[in-house]
Amino acid sequence: MPNCHLERYFEDIKKMVVEDDIPLGHIAKKYGCEYRSIVRLLKKNGIPWSSKTGPERGAKHPGWKGGRRVTVQGYVKLYCPEHPYCKERWWRNSVEEHRLVMESHLGRILKKGEVVHHRNGDKMDNRIENLELFSSNPEHLKKELKGRCPKWTPEGIRKMREAADAKRRIPLPVSEEDDRRYIVASDH
Repeated sequence: MPNCHLERYFEDIKKMVVEDDIPLGHIAKKYGCEYRSIVRLLKKNGIPWSSKTGPERGAKHPGWKGGRRVTVQGYVKLYCPEHPYCKERWWRNSVEEHRLVMESHLGRILKKGEVVHHRNGDKMDNRIENLELFSSNPEHLKKELKGRCPKWTPEGIRKMREAADAKRRIPLPVSEEDDRRYIVASDH
C-alpha cells in the first residue's frame, strides 16, 4: 500500500514513534498499512526509530500487573530496574521486597553480605517489625539454628550417613518363601 495517505498523519505518527515509543507494527495496524510504509515515511523525513518487535518490558507491557510477583521460594519481588544490585543478579530488574523495606528503614543500600531475616518465618510478611538485619550469613545461621541440630554437626553427619546407607540397601528375594536379604548397592 502506498504511504501517500500517511503524509496527512505524519505529525501524529512522529509523536507516537518519538515521544510515546509505540512499536511501528502497532502504528501500521492503526493506519491500515504495512510496517515498511511507516519505515519509509520515517526515513524520508529523517526521524530515528527503534526496530524492536514484540511486547514492551515493564510498565509498558500489556500484561503488566504492577511489578509485584511471588517466587517459588515464597519471597515477594518488586520490579525495580534502577536498583544497583539488579544488573548483577540472574533475575535482573527485580529485588526482594524485604531487602527494599530494610533499605528504606536504614536509609542506605544494603551491603552485599548482609542478610535480612523474617522473624516469624513468613517470607511474605515484610513489615519492618518482622525483619531483622544480620551482617553476614554465618551470623544469621548462628541465631537461626540455635538449639537445633544442623546437618554438619557430628550427630547430623551420622544421621545423613544412616539415611544414605538405608537408601543403598536393595531388597532381593532369596528363596521360595520370599525371604529378603539386603545387600549394599555399591557391592554389585
